[in-house]
Amino acid sequence: MTVTKIGILPENNDSPDTVIEFLRKTITKEHPGHVLLPLHKFRNVEIAELILLLKEECIPISLECILPYETVANDWSEDSRDRFFFVMEHCDKETMLQTQFSLNALKKTESYIRKYADMII
Repeated sequence: MTVTKIGILPENNDSPDTVIEFLRKTITKEHPGHVLLPLHKFRNVEIAELILLLKEECIPISLECILPYETVANDWSEDSRDRFFFVMEHCDKETMLQTQFSLNALKKTESYIRKYADMII
């Protein structure tokens, strides 16, 4: 059984519902999925929450949260940070690409996703 690694690029602006519908159609018991999701903006936290719900429905999916830099959520509202940390606690893998912000942080995130994903959305 081959796992399809699905990368969601930082510039993807599809709605969370659109992304989840794509994942539902792509991931089956014969072709489980591993999602590489950058958590550089809150919209992707919402996508991550929906992926965690798919897991509860016994859909064979794993979630790798990619942090472009360690302090990515520091300036978010308290509620947004709480949801971010909930996702980080429940994801299958956490990948932090660098400890501090830099101007090329998102470029490094995109490169990581392109390197390890079989499919890009």
